[in-house]
Amino acid sequence: MLLETPAVEAPSILPVPPTRRQYGHGELLLAAFLSARRPLCFSDLLAVMTNSGARISDVLEWLAGAHGSGLLDDAGYETGVHGEMIGPRRFALSTEARGALRRRRGTRQRRRAVLV
Repeated sequence: MLLETPAVEAPSILPVPPTRRQYGHGELLLAAFLSARRPLCFSDLLAVMTNSGARISDVLEWLAGAHGSGLLDDAGYETGVHGEMIGPRRFALSTEARGALRRRRGTRQRRRAVLV
């Protein structure tokens, strides 16, 4: 005879990954890409996030998500004099994302001008 036991839900040992809205440093990282005159690498993003409270894994997760969603394009590597790849992998805002962010920034500035 089998005894029926009530189903008990085991607690999750893995943290729930943050959603897009929960990540508070995305605006700062986007601003870095908007103001950059060149593609940025991972160490550039870490430098931007110094003293922000962000963990390295947070920045890496944001970078992977932004690249996967098409927000960032892969800008490849710098090339040496003989065409060899040198330095870290670089990323840049996609053309579509740059235009959308500039339009959004312009809309905010126009709203502030109206309120003043």
